[in-house]
Amino acid sequence: MTAVCVGRPDSLEEDVGLFSSDVLQPRAVPNPKTPNQILDAIAEGAVKEIIKMGWGESKRARTGFSEIPFKVNNNSNSLEKFEISKAKIRGLASLTRSRSASFNDDQTQLKGTLMVENVCITANYCIIFAGVEEAPSQTFNGEVTECVEKLFADLEVGLLELVPQNIQNYIVRSGHDSLDKMTNLDGNKMAKVHIAGVRKSLRQELERTMNSNMKVMINRAINAMKKAATEA
Repeated sequence: MTAVCVGRPDSLEEDVGLFSSDVLQPRAVPNPKTPNQILDAIAEGAVKEIIKMGWGESKRARTGFSEIPFKVNNNSNSLEKFEISKAKIRGLASLTRSRSASFNDDQTQLKGTLMVENVCITANYCIIFAGVEEAPSQTFNGEVTECVEKLFADLEVGLLELVPQNIQNYIVRSGHDSLDKMTNLDGNKMAKVHIAGVRKSLRQELERTMNSNMKVMINRAINAMKKAATEA
């Protein structure tokens, strides 16, 4: 028998406001000179780029398969496959400075942390359990939402006369995360295994987005500041 993963349409509730897309009030000032002012200007420039990309409400996330091998009680090997589809991320426009920034001694480098808050990824999931010995193969479909309270990007930015030039270092880390919902697993004896696998896949996608797509938006903001300085 062939297992088939069936996608589900996004619900109306998710499209019309289950998650807030409010953008934080501006903190940037004209002609930023202090570490906090410069990092605020970078953050707000990046938010403008995020909105320009159409990600203010939500951003489509990468979808695909992952696999988790494991052993059952009698040491037999088995495998679970997880498929994530129709995934959307909400909350990226909340990007802001997390803490006080700082210069190095000669003010050629800015160190600071940017963050997004209450970022959630909602997706359809499909779990395929290959089966082993007496345990039959099984397929489960449903909807899942994983949220992270805070995603951080610790960065170092090169400066020339206090004007941002480039990203010199960029490290992503995540705060506390939670499972908001996961449907169609009531009474499933392997629910804990299924949940752990799906949540891991979704957390990885949130971190990948912060490490790649959001870095691009931040870099665009830096380039815009650099261009504005040369044209002044």
